[in-house]
Amino acid sequence: MDESGLKLLVKLTQEGRLICLQKHVTSWSSAAAASISSKHFGRSGDTLLHYAARHGHLDVMEFLIKQLGADVEVYNNDYKRPLHEAASMGHEVCVSYLLQEGANVDSLKKADWTPLMMACTRKNLDVIQKLLSHGADPTLRNKDGWNSFHIACREGHPLVVEHLLHAAPDIWRTKSNTGRTPLHSAAMHGCEEVVSILLERCGYTPNSTDSCGVTPFMDAVRNGHLPVAKLLLEKHQASPVAADVLGAKPVHQVAVTGQEEALRFLVLDLGVDINQRGTDIQLTALHYAAKEGHVAIIKTLVELGADLHAWDKKGRTALHMACIGQQAEAVRTLLLLGLEDSQDASGTTARQLAMKQDVVRMFECGMPKTSDRGLFVSNGDYISSKPGAEDYKPCKMNEEYDVIVLGTGLTECILSGIMSVKGKKVLHMDRNSYYGAESASITPLEDVYKRFSLPGSPPESMGKGRDWNVDLVPKFLMANGIPSLFTLSI
Repeated sequence: MDESGLKLLVKLTQEGRLICLQKHVTSWSSAAAASISSKHFGRSGDTLLHYAARHGHLDVMEFLIKQLGADVEVYNNDYKRPLHEAASMGHEVCVSYLLQEGANVDSLKKADWTPLMMACTRKNLDVIQKLLSHGADPTLRNKDGWNSFHIACREGHPLVVEHLLHAAPDIWRTKSNTGRTPLHSAAMHGCEEVVSILLERCGYTPNSTDSCGVTPFMDAVRNGHLPVAKLLLEKHQASPVAADVLGAKPVHQVAVTGQEEALRFLVLDLGVDINQRGTDIQLTALHYAAKEGHVAIIKTLVELGADLHAWDKKGRTALHMACIGQQAEAVRTLLLLGLEDSQDASGTTARQLAMKQDVVRMFECGMPKTSDRGLFVSNGDYISSKPGAEDYKPCKMNEEYDVIVLGTGLTECILSGIMSVKGKKVLHMDRNSYYGAESASITPLEDVYKRFSLPGSPPESMGKGRDWNVDLVPKFLMANGIPSLFTLSI
């Protein structure tokens, strides 16, 4: 059969057009009909039975199995059986029929997922009950150590969770390969009703941790699920100051994920110390927020009393962390708030850590004098404390340098970078208007004309100048396997 004929078969199967499919197949020999029922299509390697099960076409499934002899245990490239497809899409009658025809209820697809696990992702209680009534094992674990109960708690369907607890009362004791419990999963995804069920019916210990030291409370607050966090505090005596294996606490974690409401909850409602330290290098929440570039969190932290000038164990301020993360707006915000650049314990300033040009520019533009610096108001605007004061003032260029490097070729750039990292004050200059010396790529096209002193300007037929990027060094390109040398002829 040609390619168009095969595509037509798939289309008829997916659309459930049984009569058309039967007419199409009855004209073949019995051998051809039998071969088509086991043929795999596309990258996924699905068979017609996979398509029929996925789309819930029971009559087509019956035709393929009874008339064409399709195997109910046929699998695709991911080892998915038709039962996986029907269960994952919530087609109860198809699930029931496949089980009746002898499908293995606990067959494993790639990554060791069972049909029951697939059904739990769809929250379809009828399909789950059907699989359990045929002996599906809810305690089986996939390659990540998750069982069906983990998945049900993540999806947040209370009836499914209660039914699984009824079918296997001790199933809640399971942990994934990383030590995460179903309570972790429910808390992380904000499933409040499921968390309530787990706290009432299961014996989880307060502040149980995964392999990273993360508690369900941490999962809830760092993902902004405050109702769940409050539930864990009230019914589970969760600690708002517990630390993970690195030493980071909830106040640090919400600064990383940018959860402003959770931050206010921890500090204002629970009285958590906003300046408490985390990890071996004694980072504050302000350090974390600066590195991640969460400007709103930085402003909220300062508003709530965070120490703007706090150093970590290496003598770094939040300004250093913002530069390490190459966060230009965070750098600007910290400078406007009054945090001045300083050397850390190794003698490195924050400015020396700035690699991106937009970060460097934050330092090249002068900040207001200390007496002129204002405050951020609740809507995020900067308000100067003196009428007419500007946010930025032109700065006078430094006149003393340890090293002056002329030219921006590869060698000069490497030397300049090495000396800058070593703490030297470097002035890097180039007489050209572009970087790269003789290895540069020049854009726009108008600059190429200037570079080679060509008269006039590029003709309109060459389009926009910015669409061109001309290498000064010839390049070897491969065309049809034959190396060709392309040069710019001017």
